[in-house]
Amino acid sequence: MLAALDRWAPLLREVEAQPGPPDGGEALDAIGWHLVETSDLSEEQIRMAYGKHLDQPENQRMTTGQRIRMESRNLGREEGIRQGRVEGQTWAAHSLLRLLQRRFGELPNHLQERVRAAGLADLERWTDRVLDATSLAAVFVD
Repeated sequence: MLAALDRWAPLLREVEAQPGPPDGGEALDAIGWHLVETSDLSEEQIRMAYGKHLDQPENQRMTTGQRIRMESRNLGREEGIRQGRVEGQTWAAHSLLRLLQRRFGELPNHLQERVRAAGLADLERWTDRVLDATSLAAVFVD
């Protein structure tokens, strides 16, 4: 794809120079964002290619719609990360409960709730103790 941008250099310069609506900068923005959204190229790679071939690549700007799409993508990515952490913590709690039950038998409700409400650091610490602990109390000693 970057090689294609190199081949398109004359066309990109011509688009950049065009006056009138949409001006060349807006058209280049649209091309760049289209490439970011439909290819494996990053925004930085597009900027570098534009910088290599255009007279004024620093003047490239995003339209409001493009800025909103980018912010939405970033928010979606952050939400995905948060959701992944929650799912990972839920999985860790579930796994610890299974290990505890296999090792020590049926667990009291208050311990099940404590495990489900615990943070990842506690879950990891308790999981590390499961193999060596001689009792449930030894797993949860603080």
